Amino acid sequence: MANLEIQDETHAALHLGRSRVVLDISSAYAGSFDPTKSQEAPDRQLQLEWVYGSRGSDCRNNLIYLESSGELVYFMAAVVVLHDVNGGTQRHYTEHTDDVHCIAVHPDRNTLATGQSSGHRKVQGKAHIRVWSADTLQTLHVIGEQDFQRAVCCVAFSSYDKGGLLCAVDEANDHHLSVWDWKAEKRLCQAKASKEPIMDVEFNPQEPNAIVSCGRGQISFWTIDDARNLEAKRGTFKDKEAPKYILGLAFSPKGFLVSGDSSGNILIWDKGRNKITRELSGAHSDAVFSLTFLRDGRLVSGGRAGRLVLWDDSCQRKLMDTEVPMAYGAVRCIVQGKGERLFLETIKNCVLEGSFSDGFSPISVGHRDELWGLAVDASGRFLTCGDDRLVALRDPETHKTLWEAQVKQGAHCCSMSPDGNLAIVGSQTGHYIVLDAANSGAVLQTKKISREQIEDIKFSPDGQHVALASRNNKIYIYRVSSNNGQLDLVAKCQGHTSFVTHIDWSADGTLLRSNSGDYELLYWKMPDGQREFDDSVTRDAKWQTGTCCLSFEVAGIWRDANDGTDVNAVCVDAGGTLCAVGDDFGWVNLYSYPCPVAAPDRRQGGGHSSHVTNVAFTPDGKRLISCGGRDMAVMQWLLV
Repeated sequence: MANLEIQDETHAALHLGRSRVVLDISSAYAGSFDPTKSQEAPDRQLQLEWVYGSRGSDCRNNLIYLESSGELVYFMAAVVVLHDVNGGTQRHYTEHTDDVHCIAVHPDRNTLATGQSSGHRKVQGKAHIRVWSADTLQTLHVIGEQDFQRAVCCVAFSSYDKGGLLCAVDEANDHHLSVWDWKAEKRLCQAKASKEPIMDVEFNPQEPNAIVSCGRGQISFWTIDDARNLEAKRGTFKDKEAPKYILGLAFSPKGFLVSGDSSGNILIWDKGRNKITRELSGAHSDAVFSLTFLRDGRLVSGGRAGRLVLWDDSCQRKLMDTEVPMAYGAVRCIVQGKGERLFLETIKNCVLEGSFSDGFSPISVGHRDELWGLAVDASGRFLTCGDDRLVALRDPETHKTLWEAQVKQGAHCCSMSPDGNLAIVGSQTGHYIVLDAANSGAVLQTKKISREQIEDIKFSPDGQHVALASRNNKIYIYRVSSNNGQLDLVAKCQGHTSFVTHIDWSADGTLLRSNSGDYELLYWKMPDGQREFDDSVTRDAKWQTGTCCLSFEVAGIWRDANDGTDVNAVCVDAGGTLCAVGDDFGWVNLYSYPCPVAAPDRRQGGGHSSHVTNVAFTPDGKRLISCGGRDMAVMQWLLV
């Protein structure tokens, strides 16, 4: 446990690993502070309301449309999202303990199977498959907890026997392909599929015990014999060299198989055989990322360059094509909704809706790389930014992305002016980028101020100044001249011996406090940037924001085995009664505020699969926003 002890009536010492941090005890606790006293969890809890984005960047065949409910099913981080596009709501399956990598739907169009990677949780933390009901979100079966290595990357239900079997491929060195009686949670057979990556696996819908898998340089046709052995025949490519990658498979209602490859070709395979009957050479100018047959038998293919093509039901004639906006990325997966409506998932973790005649527009915009930047303005709109250089402003009520901007540098942090007119982004390369937040997100100013990353940005309460904390140990104080984005340097705060991690302005704008990588808590006079050493000035200061991870009021968040890096973000709500914490273990934690005692009780929200990099309350206190790091997820929670 992080050791919190009383040093004297006005000071406490917090031990983080080998570091000792001295904290000023607030006057309300002076003389009566007991760090061993218990503290109850807050009355309010976290309820996941919305997940932004989907995982198309490195996963395939992960979009399903449920005809009975009209819901679109996809996943992000450890959450499977059931998105009612028409109703504007989401439901969530949250029983996974780490990244979901694949999904399949049973022929009953209600039972779903989802496979995950191994993680850090002690309970059900290994790679496994969960079979569950879309209607009730209840887990029906957990499969293969001791059988899969690293992650389950492909999963498929059989259809010839009405869904009695489940096939899975894991990410072991030999990429094991296994077949399961999923209701009995029993593995029937297993074989080594390939040392190279496997991209897709499908049961033949018109033949019993027949499976096809594909991947790097190969397509394999598997059969299960009477002795429950898996036998494979490699697909033959006549006199041609095998494609570098076969990226996807789809079975026609007529029974033939089509595959798409990295050379832009679509191959048509003979029914039940490992031989090609026809080839749509150069169907796309680049890799064929996605294939799906519509209910009337026509084929839709999607290419890496964003081209979507509609073919006739014999895959001989091109009927239509269209271009998907490349701002959202190449098409990773295609499913048919009602009528001619199509849903697309892209490699930039976006979901689009549209048709060949009407074009496509986003219904969910995600980040495609690690993100740390999060800021909320006075109206509740929130801004996110990340390593993918995407800056996006969102409305938590409508869940719409109001604007997106692509900046030139990887973005690490951001802040919005109190009036909502300006946004400032801090980059990995030491630039600040000023954007027009009120309108389109247009870039107004860009300037490099440091050779190292900008770690945090905060506007002063009146919006007249902005502080930028750098990894070079300095904090830069700028005057905001006007809404055209002009910033004038007025001071530099110098005194930290390590990089600055978090900063907060006092409510009256006269003070700034800052944390650093070596666990310092320093105070500064504003706007001249001089150190403030007077405890009587700083001890009971009221803070406009509460994002510093090291202060007396939040000393209790440093729990068992914390070494000073396990907590990434803190936010105190506007009412001063709740404290949210994002940690390295994928949890969003909710404490009563203040929480200075050792190990106070807490509420937790699960769904992120990697470190939670940032958290922020909306000003009305109804919601909390959280950002994941490597899981790339933005999640919105209701406080209930």
